[in-house]
Amino acid sequence: MKLLTPLFSTVVSTLLFFSVATEAAPTAEQLKKVIEKNGMPPWKLATEQVKAMRANPPNVLFATTWKALDSEVEKAALARVTNPQDGNDLNALSMWLRWKILSENADGRYSYAYAANLNYMLDQKGIPLYPTEAVVFFLHARLSLAIDGARCKDRASPESVVIGYETQPYLRPLIENVSKISKREKAIAMLEAVTLEELRGERPLLDGLCTRGAATALKALSAGRQVVKQSPNDSESQKTFGETYTIDTSGIEPSLLSEEEWKAKRRQILDSQIQSAAESL
Repeated sequence: MKLLTPLFSTVVSTLLFFSVATEAAPTAEQLKKVIEKNGMPPWKLATEQVKAMRANPPNVLFATTWKALDSEVEKAALARVTNPQDGNDLNALSMWLRWKILSENADGRYSYAYAANLNYMLDQKGIPLYPTEAVVFFLHARLSLAIDGARCKDRASPESVVIGYETQPYLRPLIENVSKISKREKAIAMLEAVTLEELRGERPLLDGLCTRGAATALKALSAGRQVVKQSPNDSESQKTFGETYTIDTSGIEPSLLSEEEWKAKRRQILDSQIQSAAESL
């Protein structure tokens, strides 16, 4: 799938130009200071810019597309944003996603969609316009879902959500690109993702994130619910993984960490990513 689209305003912060004056690798503490001083201001500006655009759509297409997405239930909206009709539609959908992520603190599913869309934005020669930012938001999707999923006592549940998204055909070209970048490039992109997550702050529990694992399925079975074979379709994931079976876990209360435990986990995840980046720079 190749879509040509006009250039639109994007941002990658000064962290991408970060370099250490000495031969020594930066420490995690040094990177935290760079994030605070150099990383956050460009993202704050980007947030204000997308808020202003949202308040004053640049054209009728953007206005009508955004209004339609706002009126959709979440599942339908997420399906729509990864099915652009052409380059102009791709722009409108992507700007809505950008607004949701930066301004509304949307969860990692939206960052997956935005990253994939950015990866499909090509110039006249078919070269991606925003390869670096596509990687940043892909890693941000993983990071934010890891943070939100840290609430779950059943660790398999959020992991299954990530697998579900990363086996979607629409994301495969981007995942292939991510696998080709250097260790240093990936570390810098992750610092951008950490910066964005630090700026946006905490989110409430994502519905369904903690009810996709075996523990919740066992609770559903104990409640008398039955395992059901999904109807066959032409999706690439079913072609790859074969038949799929599900059980209705709606209404099953997830097992969660306390708020204090989760906040400590959140901080630990962010700090571990900064430390890992420091070791790769």
